[in-house]
Amino acid sequence: MSSTQMIAAFRSWILGKLKKDNNHELSISEAYSAFVRFIAYRVEAEMERSNGRSAVPKRVILPCNRDLKPSDSDEDIRIKTIFVTRANTLEVDSLERVEYRAAFALTEIKTSSQFLNDAYKQLLRYTRQVYATQHNRRFAWGFVLCGTIAKVVLFTHDLAIASDNMDLAESHGRGAFIKLLVNFSYCEDNRLGYDTTITWDTQLNCWVIECPRFDDITGKTKNPMVYYARDPEIPADRLFGRHTRGFLASLDYKKVDMPDTFIKDAWPHSSRDADHDPRDEISMVREIGDMFGQQDSGDLIYVNASHGGIVQCCCNSTLINDDTEAILGDTIDTIAAAVRNSELDTLLEENEEDGVAEKKTYELVFFVCTREMLQFLLVSH
Repeated sequence: MSSTQMIAAFRSWILGKLKKDNNHELSISEAYSAFVRFIAYRVEAEMERSNGRSAVPKRVILPCNRDLKPSDSDEDIRIKTIFVTRANTLEVDSLERVEYRAAFALTEIKTSSQFLNDAYKQLLRYTRQVYATQHNRRFAWGFVLCGTIAKVVLFTHDLAIASDNMDLAESHGRGAFIKLLVNFSYCEDNRLGYDTTITWDTQLNCWVIECPRFDDITGKTKNPMVYYARDPEIPADRLFGRHTRGFLASLDYKKVDMPDTFIKDAWPHSSRDADHDPRDEISMVREIGDMFGQQDSGDLIYVNASHGGIVQCCCNSTLINDDTEAILGDTIDTIAAAVRNSELDTLLEENEEDGVAEKKTYELVFFVCTREMLQFLLVSH
C-alpha cells in the first residue's frame, strides 16, 4: 500500500466514512494498520538521518493486520492486529502469519466504545498466550481500539493498567499515539517488557541465559554465568501470578540436551529492601543447603544453589535492579487512586484456573500525551 493509499484509508476511517457492514472491524483494522505503517516509515527515515547521533530509533513497530489465529496458539481465537518489532520496514507488506512467540503487542478492535469491556476481555485472553510463548517476557503491552478511541494497556504480574482515551480522530489523540509508538522505537528492550538476560540464539537454536552472581563477602556483582537451555519445562502460562519459569540448562551449549542445572526464574513483587527481605528465596535455599546438603540422607535430595540474585538491566547507561518499581516508575504511586473494573475481575477469576494470585484490573486515567504513564519509558532524543 502506497503512502497515498494509507492516508486515504486512514482519512475514511477517522471521518466515519467506512462502510458499516459485517466487515466493519476488518476495515478499521486495515485503516489502523495503515496509520501504524505510516509512523514506521517516518521512524525509519529518522534512522537514515541519524548522522552519528547517539539517540536514534532502535526499531520500527509494524502491524500484521490479518484477522488470524496464531499458529502457536492453544485456543481457537483470532486476533485483529498484531504488532511486531523489526529493524526496518522491508517486511511491511509481507507480514501475513505471525506467532504469539514473535508478537510485541496485540490489539483487539471493536466498532464502538460501548464494547470496550468486551475488547478488554479478549485482550486479556490473548496476552496470556504472550507470556506462555515468550519465555523472556517480564511484562506485556496491548491495545484496544473502539471506533476511533485507542487505549494502551500495560500488563504486569498482578495488574492490568489502561490508559486514558486517545481519540485518533482528533489531533491531540493522534499525537499521543504517535509519541507512544516513537517511544517504543527509541527505548531499550527491557522497556518493551523483555528480559535482556534471557535471549534466543537463532544459530544455536536455544536460549542463552545470563545468571547473576554476587560476591558473598563484598556484596558486589560479579560477571554472570552463561547457560544454554531449550524451552522451559515450566512455562509462565498464566496472565497474572509470579510468572515463574523453570529451565533445564547446561554451561556447555554442546550439552544443551544433556542439562545438569535447573534455573528458576521468578518475578515477585516486593516493597521491601531486597537485602533485608525475609522472603529472599536465594538466601533460604542456601541456608537449607548449608544445614542439610552435606548429610548422607540416602532418600532425600537437597537443592544446591550455585548462583542467584536480583537481575539488573541497563537503563540510560545505568544498571538498575529489575523490579516492579523499575517497571512502573512513578505511576506506582498513582495506582491506589485508580478506579477498579469489577466486571473484568469476574472474567479473570474464570480464566485463571485455581485463583491463586490476587487479580486486579484498573481503569486508570493518567495518560496525558503519554507523559505520566510513559515517563519511565522515554529516552532523551
